[in-house]
Amino acid sequence: MDVTYSQRIQKVMELLKAGLAPYVERRLQSKYKSDWADSVPRVPWQDGALRWDTANLLSTMCEQWHSVFASTMGHTERSLVSELREWRNKWAHQHDIEADDAYRIVDSAERLLKYIDAPESGAIARERQAILRLRLKDEALLQEHEPPLARSTSTITAPNPAAAPFVLHTTAQTARSQAISAKAIFGEIAGYPTGSTFENRADLSRSGVHRPTMAGICGTGKCGAESIVLSGGYEDDIDNGDVIIYTGQGGNDITTGEQTSDQTLTRGNQALQYSAVHGVPLRVIRGAKHKSPYSPSNGLRYDGLYRVQKVWSERGESGFLIWRFRIVKI
Repeated sequence: MDVTYSQRIQKVMELLKAGLAPYVERRLQSKYKSDWADSVPRVPWQDGALRWDTANLLSTMCEQWHSVFASTMGHTERSLVSELREWRNKWAHQHDIEADDAYRIVDSAERLLKYIDAPESGAIARERQAILRLRLKDEALLQEHEPPLARSTSTITAPNPAAAPFVLHTTAQTARSQAISAKAIFGEIAGYPTGSTFENRADLSRSGVHRPTMAGICGTGKCGAESIVLSGGYEDDIDNGDVIIYTGQGGNDITTGEQTSDQTLTRGNQALQYSAVHGVPLRVIRGAKHKSPYSPSNGLRYDGLYRVQKVWSERGESGFLIWRFRIVKI
């Protein structure tokens, strides 16, 4: 059975720790001599060695960049360290990470370890190739026997929301357990009625209610969105229960949820656009981290079928262009 994106990233974080720890300790020893361990008081000492984890390695490098690391690393490496620190925090707190983002995390980790000649860079290179193969497999499963691509417009109103939901069946060569099933289903999933709860994203993925283990939108611009997860990742989201003003994906800070750049009508945003044009039913899942009175107190909950009624673009709270989707319960 294939390994999920989340498991791949977990392995990469362990390899990153193994590769960075000797380098960080050498640089600290060069700077502080015999007192080097005192320069990182938050890292526990056990059995004659510091007990590093990926988070405190990256934090140490960021916090002591000018005094310790700038003499052997440049601006590019500093950007890689900062980026990996942010991605590690988002991954650890189970925020949504797209397949493309997973590839970027692994690529950045490989580049950083190559720069310091860490032998673990070879193993990370193999993980990068594995994630690429996994992403291509997921895209093939979603796109097989898809309807034609919808024409892009800036404002879209959905067909009659009273129209009956439908199921699109596709045949796949193989499937990654139940997380990537042999059927791309638009509508209810047998055995999981409205109100079904899930302990974590892995359980949700195995059910088929929302197949990606990290991405917030399941679908493509060629067949529509099967499902979305509301997880508190965007500052402009509005949740009124039966009516949701959903912010598209992209352009947000991975740790704060604030918008830092314009969004584009691609990937998951294009999938939701297709759903609006064709009246495709959408499964909505809320997570405990989604700031709404309609969210569960823990885990995740499937809250039924909705339709994407309207699509438009506007300037968001932070002044950047965002895509908005009015989603109403069927």
